[in-house]
Amino acid sequence: MRVIRSVCTVCVGVALLLGALAVGWDVWNGFLPNPTNSRIAAVALMIVGAGYSIAQFGGTMRMATRLRAISLGTAFVLWGASPFLPAGRVGRVIDCVLVVVFVVDLSLSIMKRLQNGSETDV
Repeated sequence: MRVIRSVCTVCVGVALLLGALAVGWDVWNGFLPNPTNSRIAAVALMIVGAGYSIAQFGGTMRMATRLRAISLGTAFVLWGASPFLPAGRVGRVIDCVLVVVFVVDLSLSIMKRLQNGSETDV
């Protein structure tokens, strides 16, 4: 558990640093399109998604909850990887997978919220 916690902490720290760098870069440069900055933001998404997925291997939870969380983290990794892929079928397949994962995840959150009337998701 200690290793998982350490890896996740590093992932979060690096992702936050890269995210702040990407936003700062955009503000500094007047939000002009920049491929380097887009890649920095993409790497932040991949790192935070990996950290989130890794975090699911610690602690106890239902298997369905764990799988849903891992799929969400993996979706962030794929989302971040998209700008590094050439245009074509592979990119389109990944985009389709992302749409499915995000729509299913949010749909499940909505349904659970409506059923339970709770203040939290999962």
